[in-house]
Amino acid sequence: MSENNFPENWVSTTIGEVFDFLGGGTPSKNQQSFWNGKIPWASVKDIKGDYLLKTEDSITEEGVKNSATNIAQPGDVILVTRINPGKTITTKIKTAVNQDLKIVKPKFNTNPDFIKYLFSSKEKLFNKLSSGTTVLGISLNNLKEIEIPLPPLPEQHRIVAKIEELFSRLEKGIESLKTAQQQLKVYRQAVLKWAFEGRFTNKDVKEGELPEGWKWECANEIFNYVTSGSRGWAKYYSESGSIFLRMGNLDHNTIHLDLEDIQYVKLPNGTEGIRTLIHENDILISITADVGMVALVPKEFPEGYINQHIALARTTRSDVYPKYLAWYLTSNEKGQKQFHNLQRGATKVGLGLDDIKAVRIPVCSITEQQAIISEIEDRLSICDKIEESISQSIEQAEALRRSILKKAFEGKLVPQDPNDEPASVLLERIRAERESTQIAKGNGKRKSVKRG
Repeated sequence: MSENNFPENWVSTTIGEVFDFLGGGTPSKNQQSFWNGKIPWASVKDIKGDYLLKTEDSITEEGVKNSATNIAQPGDVILVTRINPGKTITTKIKTAVNQDLKIVKPKFNTNPDFIKYLFSSKEKLFNKLSSGTTVLGISLNNLKEIEIPLPPLPEQHRIVAKIEELFSRLEKGIESLKTAQQQLKVYRQAVLKWAFEGRFTNKDVKEGELPEGWKWECANEIFNYVTSGSRGWAKYYSESGSIFLRMGNLDHNTIHLDLEDIQYVKLPNGTEGIRTLIHENDILISITADVGMVALVPKEFPEGYINQHIALARTTRSDVYPKYLAWYLTSNEKGQKQFHNLQRGATKVGLGLDDIKAVRIPVCSITEQQAIISEIEDRLSICDKIEESISQSIEQAEALRRSILKKAFEGKLVPQDPNDEPASVLLERIRAERESTQIAKGNGKRKSVKRG
């Protein structure tokens, strides 16, 4: 190893010394003739996965001519420099790019995947060197000054082959973990379906029929109070005070509130907050956009309110557990299906308070309700532990991916071959070619002398 912590036949250089960049641009949105043509036009939203196969938008030849966009060729690496700086993708198609992207053009003949992996190994540094108040971006000058290790050309190909071999194994493992996650989701919903068909508390349940002693009741008969949250509370936002619950605090897969992102409010003296003040065991339901998320307000919850995108339903009946109702409303095959059928609106779907009151609920004895809640929570608790283990394994896989890239560009992933031409020779050729090009450009700019 050299003083630079990589092999002797490697060399330290900068991105700008060995790569050129072509910037992008956006044709005027006011000119219809520039858009919806035959030329794909890539923006940050298209940069997903390893390879670019299609784009959401397209432009015309006229749009290309009348904008700052450039065309990436199949095999080119595209680098994101704004919004998500450092992310890369190899394009499989001929595509124009917008101003948030750069087309990477190496000054030497190399494998595009080598470029992609090299830049991916520097993604954290790209973010560190980025700036911007609302949108992060890295300047071309900062980008070009980033130091990188350059291995010999043959080793570049060996590095790519080894990374792809290891990443392939890793992807198979991650795919298996994500399959298990999906199976857990299916099982969770199956548990809720069985629970509210009475299968956990009755031996013989006929398909489509309620068990003996169960009966259907309308939510209007169960909830004695149903209301929605208030609008215009932004003026009361504060760094402390009462909790103000929003849709992001609810989830489709659980009845527990997500309190990672909390907004607080401070209300003036008066009665403005009384109507939407939440109580223990209130059931909260999202009623706009992502309709049907459900949460149950837990015991000893601090003072809190709901915004206009959430409704609360409250019962004072002693023969129905609120937790039983909350789990029922969370079930895809039961409560969620009714929410879906009841929601209204052509463009913006939503639930009205009357829709919530119209939901039909199977009511059984309080003893059975208690047993059903216990069965649900015992089974879903096991699911939670498995889910946590899977999530940790996926995080470890991502950490391993980063470790592979780190080792690759420290020269520790594949063996060195003493017969490889040193990277210093490659760098000298790049520099010589650059000087030659500059001289040629200088000669071409000589002014002609007027003859008298």
